Amino acid sequence: MTPGQAKRLVTETFTRRFDEARFLAFAKDLLKHLDDGPERRFTQAGNLVKEAFRERVNHFKRLGTYRAPDGQRLDVLAVHLKRETTLERGRVTLRNFVADYLTTGRGQDKDAVLAAFVAPDEDDWRFSYVKLETFLDKRRELTPARRFSFLVGANEQTRTAQGQFLPLLENISD
Repeated sequence: MTPGQAKRLVTETFTRRFDEARFLAFAKDLLKHLDDGPERRFTQAGNLVKEAFRERVNHFKRLGTYRAPDGQRLDVLAVHLKRETTLERGRVTLRNFVADYLTTGRGQDKDAVLAAFVAPDEDDWRFSYVKLETFLDKRRELTPARRFSFLVGANEQTRTAQGQFLPLLENISD
């Protein structure tokens, strides 16, 4: 991907209100060979969202699954929240939601999640990468160094997020 194409993709994704199709296009460019077929997609809403998260999570969708050359697997999620305050103040809750998804939910066989957290009627959204580390004794834990989260959208300065992802996209070949 040329530097101009990468900058356009990151700018269009991170400086606008959340759009699922645009986010999926970004994920597909970032994660070549993302499997986003119908058998990989699902939505969980209402009582299917674990009780511990129902107060803040309305529903979530798995948009696809990626398998890295080294065998690690990642799910791409769009998590639709019930309140806008969760975006700024609920980072721990959002991280815990993903950790639960990876350890006890439908993502148990995955190593990481790339997620968009979206609040209703908000121009901004949170973009996060969360990875679980597996230790020799088979424990799976979140580690602070493996968690990246950015508040992005129409009202946010997105230089840090853009700075993190531009080099990755520029180095991707088709």
